Amino acid sequence: MAFEVPHKHDISLDGQEMRNQMIENFEAIEQVINDIYREIDKMKKQDQDNRNFFDDIYHQNEKKDKEG
Repeated sequence: MAFEVPHKHDISLDGQEMRNQMIENFEAIEQVINDIYREIDKMKKQDQDNRNFFDDIYHQNEKKDKEG
């Protein structure tokens, strides 16, 4: 049985498949990163909402203390 050297065309198809797989992998990684950034933005907004809520309570209590 002789060793067969693949044709150039076959090699380029394998290279194209590898390239396509790499692109899919990078797109999946990019999607995960974007999802993480969205979650971070949601957490920042929730944190700011919580700070605003407690600031409002603090200022209301401060105002009540001044009034008597």
